Amino acid sequence: MLLALGAAAMAQADVPGLLKQGMAARQRGDDDAAIYYLSAAIAAGVLRPNDLATVLASRGVAYDNKGQTDAAIADFTAALELKPDFGDAYIDRGLSWTKKHEYDRAIAEFTQASNVDPAHAFLALNDRGNAYDEKGDFEKAIADYSESIRLRPDYATAYYNRANSHNALEETEKAIADLDAAIAINPSYAGAYINRGGIFLIKGETRSAIADFDTVLRLAPTSALALNDRGSAYLLLGEYDRALDDFDEVVRLQPHKAWAFGNRGIARFYSGRTEAGIADLVTAADLSPSDALILVWLHFVRTRMGQDDVNDLAARAAEIDRTKWPGAVIRNGKH
Repeated sequence: MLLALGAAAMAQADVPGLLKQGMAARQRGDDDAAIYYLSAAIAAGVLRPNDLATVLASRGVAYDNKGQTDAAIADFTAALELKPDFGDAYIDRGLSWTKKHEYDRAIAEFTQASNVDPAHAFLALNDRGNAYDEKGDFEKAIADYSESIRLRPDYATAYYNRANSHNALEETEKAIADLDAAIAINPSYAGAYINRGGIFLIKGETRSAIADFDTVLRLAPTSALALNDRGSAYLLLGEYDRALDDFDEVVRLQPHKAWAFGNRGIARFYSGRTEAGIADLVTAADLSPSDALILVWLHFVRTRMGQDDVNDLAARAAEIDRTKWPGAVIRNGKH
């Protein structure tokens, strides 16, 4: 009864005040509080249709942030029923459909958003490109990113995303050119440096890769991904102590990630710290029993040390998919 009285009292409260508190909660990332205050403002029943549509869409974003995707879609749908030309709501509903892997529905939403709100079409086209990219239709994704860039040449995100699609098509130089453009627009774009560094690493331009990872770590000193990638670069160069310093920090930052222990285990093996390397690879295999690559490395290192791990290999192999690479190299406890 007390809860019901509290909700009733809230519904009679000052609606502008509720909205102010709801939006403040959203800005500070408190989605539960945002939903509470925005719901109270909606329940008051005094908002005009356009205002109500805006509040519903805002609550939808809060639901989506919490992973309550169906509730978010319901709010975006209600908002669009009140305001059919609400471009942001189409985009937000499209993003929710993307999270549910309903890519064709998402594409339709982004298309509609670009039609009803030409001023923000560059955003809708970028998001539609992302949906095509996730479907594996990289050519269409690139076309959308290119149109987004044509409409907004200083939109660094579209260059970044187009680079990913070019890279998926093994169009490496085009990917690097797009990442160069994204960085030129936004010199603090950490993700662009990480991706460009990753491409450099694959191309064998290891020092260039390290320079990009160094930049990321100046921008974000606790980036486990940049530390891991830089450690991998040092490992390729045979600079094992530097690699281990990076991997030690990755393990500290990500103590529950199998790849953190796996990479440090490989580095320890190559640096001559074999027993410690095996211990790390065992931890990695325990954390991720279905990771065939970790299991192959564990078996390889043990074999190099003259250890017989046939029984352990056979037991662990039961957890992996041996129809796919690299699990396919393991048969009946043998590698």
